[in-house]
Amino acid sequence: MFKRTVILMLFVIAFLGTAFAQQAESKRNESLRSAVSDPVFKSYSNVQIDVLDSVVTVKGSVSTYWDKCKVHQIIQSVQGVKSIRNFLTIKTPFRLGESIRGSILNDLNRNKKFARSDSIRIGVSQGLVILSGKVASQKEKQLAFSIAAWQKGVHSVVNNLKVDYQLTATGCDTH
Repeated sequence: MFKRTVILMLFVIAFLGTAFAQQAESKRNESLRSAVSDPVFKSYSNVQIDVLDSVVTVKGSVSTYWDKCKVHQIIQSVQGVKSIRNFLTIKTPFRLGESIRGSILNDLNRNKKFARSDSIRIGVSQGLVILSGKVASQKEKQLAFSIAAWQKGVHSVVNNLKVDYQLTATGCDTH
């Protein structure tokens, strides 16, 4: 009889431990959902967020590729997020590659922060932008990415730009 009681008590303890662990995980998921949702929902109303086992799944739509990256960045900055499943779609009108390329070039040329925007090559195919060439700093590389990502019609950006610290604001190479 004593053995049965001990076994029954161990079973009850194991069951309660599992129930408490599940409740703690549920609370963790809920607080993580709240921490992620607050900053995202302030800027993006067409986004839904689910959290399970500290994995954040984001669905919905945004208007630019830059917005999709920004939502990902916001979620990534929240402590406790293990991984992100980003299923956001980009609701942007179709544009021909040459139109997108022209807009990016215009924005690069107008921006005074680029030492030499003429050393950037831009390829566009079905909403995919590929940046290549050289820029003078990491900041220019990031800015070129942002300019491309903001364009209507862009679904993805591959940033293959290389930083060449020898490029100068005058456009002359230094040796």
